[in-house]
Amino acid sequence: MVEDLGNVGDFIGGIGVVVTLAYLALQIRQNSRSVKAATAQAVLSALAQSISSMSASSAASRVAVLGQIDFDQLSEDEQLQFALWLLGWFRVFEQAHHQFRAGVLDPALWAGHAKQMESTMQSPVVRRWWAVRRVLFDPEFRVFIDALPTSSAVPGLSKIVGALRGDEAPAA
Repeated sequence: MVEDLGNVGDFIGGIGVVVTLAYLALQIRQNSRSVKAATAQAVLSALAQSISSMSASSAASRVAVLGQIDFDQLSEDEQLQFALWLLGWFRVFEQAHHQFRAGVLDPALWAGHAKQMESTMQSPVVRRWWAVRRVLFDPEFRVFIDALPTSSAVPGLSKIVGALRGDEAPAA
């Protein structure tokens, strides 16, 4: 009889362990979703901050646009400002790339970021900057950037600006 009660107790204890493990698995899954959402939000916030910093004034916007389209029109100070902006811009994408590789950033969201970098790399000035500064970045990010096409269906900034002016037909 005592042995039977012990067996029942072991059985109930086993059920308790299974229920606890199921609860923990559910909590881990919910936590993973929260981490992914927070990571995506952090990447988007960093991108928005970078864009906002360059669109906050006409002078800063001029640097960001002309830097990619006609770098020689910028003063030396503006050229330095552009180079520093590029460093920040690439750091944001490096972080997004890292999060994607770690499985934290959703592949569909990363695909849009990858296309944005493909667009950015359409500028010959950006490609020259990258050739000099690439050593500062994570090796896997360098491989990603180096593999981007230099001629792409994804329009670069000069084509985007031209399309907005009505000079060029927008890309399909």
